[in-house]
Amino acid sequence: MIDGSVASTNQPLLGLPINVSLEELILIGASLGLYGHIHRGQWWEGIDGSRHGYVGSPFRTDFSQIEPKSVTIAEFEGSKLVSVRQVETPCAPMVHFDVALDGGDWRSETFSQFLDDFPLGAEIRFRYTTPTDKREAARAAAEAMKAEMLLDGAASVKLEEQVTTEKRARAPEVAAASTLPEKVEAHWKAVGFEPGERRDALLEKARRLEEETRESA
Repeated sequence: MIDGSVASTNQPLLGLPINVSLEELILIGASLGLYGHIHRGQWWEGIDGSRHGYVGSPFRTDFSQIEPKSVTIAEFEGSKLVSVRQVETPCAPMVHFDVALDGGDWRSETFSQFLDDFPLGAEIRFRYTTPTDKREAARAAAEAMKAEMLLDGAASVKLEEQVTTEKRARAPEVAAASTLPEKVEAHWKAVGFEPGERRDALLEKARRLEEETRESA
């Protein structure tokens, strides 16, 4: 890896097994050094006038690659380097969007603008977050949105569902109870459960589970 190189996210590539500096590359004596592996094109000029750089990928391979993509054209006269230029390629844009689908009118102003402005031929990753109890409705809404984006000119749409679960704090009555039967009774009351004739049997099962847990601990 060349010192100072960055990824598409502008993150410096540090701590790699082998790095070389621009000064070391100049020792090669070449007027032009073209390197691969990094998908983002980037260039350095040596004090001797040589140019070294990653040519980058001619198309996007990840949704984080928002930089323009290009191919490199180098012109020589004999062994003399005359020019180096990048020609941008018409590769598909890759667009990522996050939205919360929790019922009701979930089309925010930002998302509506996105639908109006996303580039034709884009590959879109549509990630949506939904509560567990509204998962089916959210999935239907996401599928409808996918169909709309494809109709409007998207090349492809990948749906990614993220389900959130509702966390409930333990009832204070349960925390305040000291014995197991008191805790079980408090829990039943908190969740609105009435065991009826099964009360004694359920309490006995809870007692046995507690004893087994203690013995195995």
